[in-house]
Amino acid sequence: MTTSAQLILVPYDCARRGVRMGGGPHALVAAGIAELLDEEEMSWSVAEVAPEADFQAEISTAFDLQRGIRREVAAALANGTRPITLSNCNTGVVGSLAAIGASDIGLIWFDAHFDAETPESSTSGFLDGMGLGWCSVAAGVR
Repeated sequence: MTTSAQLILVPYDCARRGVRMGGGPHALVAAGIAELLDEEEMSWSVAEVAPEADFQAEISTAFDLQRGIRREVAAALANGTRPITLSNCNTGVVGSLAAIGASDIGLIWFDAHFDAETPESSTSGFLDGMGLGWCSVAAGVR
């Protein structure tokens, strides 16, 4: 039986497209992630999420992207397609969890910085450093 997957690309870092960590999703595609799906006999498609707002700032764009990811993941699941979100830091995780809710899920999260900050404990105010807290809110964990 062939399974289908949708690669959901979110190439943004601090509201900028394709720079720093925002280059990761397209780098993974260029490195052959889709060919790995071919080897597993999975059909696949690609969708790219972009912010809808004209003015882009780090935090508002992160929330905008999370809403876009939520829509793409929910649509993929409704179509019986496996969503694979390739995104910067917590933006993809929060958006994906928001679409799925607290049901049984599989999550692989590779990250390169400490994510247990809160607005009160962060010295930088960098939203992506607060991933653990945002994920628990998106999943409904208190």
